[in-house]
Amino acid sequence: MTRRSRPVSPEERELWQRVARTAHALHPERPARSEPAPKPVAPEALRPRVPLSPFRVGEAAPAARRHDLAPTLAEALAQQPVQMDKAAYRSMTRGRLQPEGRIDLHGMTLS
Repeated sequence: MTRRSRPVSPEERELWQRVARTAHALHPERPARSEPAPKPVAPEALRPRVPLSPFRVGEAAPAARRHDLAPTLAEALAQQPVQMDKAAYRSMTRGRLQPEGRIDLHGMTLS
């Protein structure tokens, strides 16, 4: 249940007015900075239009070049982490074990 608010007495109102006049804002509003006017764009600064190649109405457009985003097999393999046990990797890095030249992936050899 909410409490009824009592009316504010004139003495309290005057006291509050005195306090409010002496209070300072923690973060006073700064005057708005005026933005400099944008410089007009000179016509010679604009990029010239790219001339269109001649065409005929109804002529098929050349096929757009597709981007090949997939890495090559060699790049993909070079980025893969080493998948061998620690002892074999250590002996290979120290020169005691020669790496194999071929990997057999269940009948699919990768050289």
